[in-house]
Amino acid sequence: MGAKSRRKGKEGELDVARRLYEAHFGCPPPPDRTVFVRTKPGVRQHEGDLIVPEDFPFFVEVKNRSICLSHLLRDEWGEIIKTTHNHSWPQCRIPLLIFKVHREWWVLTRFVDVPLRLAYLNTAVSTAFFVLLPLKQFCQWWRQKREEAKT
Repeated sequence: MGAKSRRKGKEGELDVARRLYEAHFGCPPPPDRTVFVRTKPGVRQHEGDLIVPEDFPFFVEVKNRSICLSHLLRDEWGEIIKTTHNHSWPQCRIPLLIFKVHREWWVLTRFVDVPLRLAYLNTAVSTAFFVLLPLKQFCQWWRQKREEAKT
């Protein structure tokens, strides 16, 4: 992998990490944070792309490249979805694959209780049920879920 590709991947992971931090904690991330940061090289495969807090039930995989939705379940992307799903199981976490569609971040996750009114596409991949929605909507849903848990 070239330096430009690694830099693009790192920038994407940092952008997603910032957005997830804000959704989870309700404030901008401090520079010295220990969660929602990139994992160290070498542990990526089993830990996901981001170190997440214990109470964040998702295994995060970030792909900083745009795709057409019609290609999502085909070829390389079908394998990426399966790999993310398989790596999330040992962690007892829900797979959260984040990627770009037309320069906007989107989330593909296993259906938990993400309201279907937020979901753009529902489809079966292997035996799991997945939903696709913009990262912005996912973050709003997660922030609301955290607020409800506090009350």
